[in-house]
Amino acid sequence: MDSASTLHLRTRPWIWPALLSLDAPVIAVLWLLLFSRSLRIGVPGSETAVLAMVVWLIYVADRILDSFRESEREPLAPRHWFYRQYRAAFVAPFCAVLLLAAWLAWTRLEARTLRDGVLLAAAVAAYFGLVHLSAGRAQRWFPKELVVAILFCAGTCLPLFTRTIRLTASEISAFAAFLLIAWMNTALIEYVEWMTLREGGEEPPAALTISIARWLVPLGITVAMFALGVLAWPQFRTLWPVLGAAAASALALAALGWNWRRLSSHSLRIMADVALCTPAVLLAVIGVTHQ
Repeated sequence: MDSASTLHLRTRPWIWPALLSLDAPVIAVLWLLLFSRSLRIGVPGSETAVLAMVVWLIYVADRILDSFRESEREPLAPRHWFYRQYRAAFVAPFCAVLLLAAWLAWTRLEARTLRDGVLLAAAVAAYFGLVHLSAGRAQRWFPKELVVAILFCAGTCLPLFTRTIRLTASEISAFAAFLLIAWMNTALIEYVEWMTLREGGEEPPAALTISIARWLVPLGITVAMFALGVLAWPQFRTLWPVLGAAAASALALAALGWNWRRLSSHSLRIMADVALCTPAVLLAVIGVTHQ
């Protein structure tokens, strides 16, 4: 990236949350809070804090590993360039957040939540090993964007799953809608970066990822119709904030899928993440209606 691009990054503060990997923790916390309010399941602030820190640690670690793997000759997404240039600056904050998260997890989390969190961490470690240690060809069949969405949604809802004896049909439907929009988000970002930075050539995403991105508009409309349609049944109405947020996010991602050629890859990534921040609006609506 040239000096003009560097200046572009430094003079536009709205892109810094993505560069500093703060976007994913914010999205995770927003969805956890929305699920928690909708299901009326209390989640301690310490668990919410651990979730935010762990998500940040995972994303920072992933991007640092990416920065070592990529060739100097390959065009880089801004976040990958940023971590290649400044990864040493993340060592101290990474270690500090890791120690704080470990201490909070050991001293504040319930035993079941801690156990399930360790199992999920093992799954994340397995994903890291497959993605960062395997050859590029081995990843062509591996839909890593789907795996990322599953791990992200499972981690976000982990404090709720550990407090639920049996998931109902409405809860499963709401989680499925959340998972689908998370997958749409990761597939769209990967596809657009492949088409723009790699010009649709080397290191293509998994075929499933390409299909999801290319059919994002009808898929987003279908997910939105599903999320709103199930509200016709009374047992689903308690989860209307989650389903409403999922429908809004699905439509926003569909709109980005329709117009992605008009945006830079980095602008699209930021807007795709903003599209998942719809819980902020629904949480405000819940707050107003409950006053």
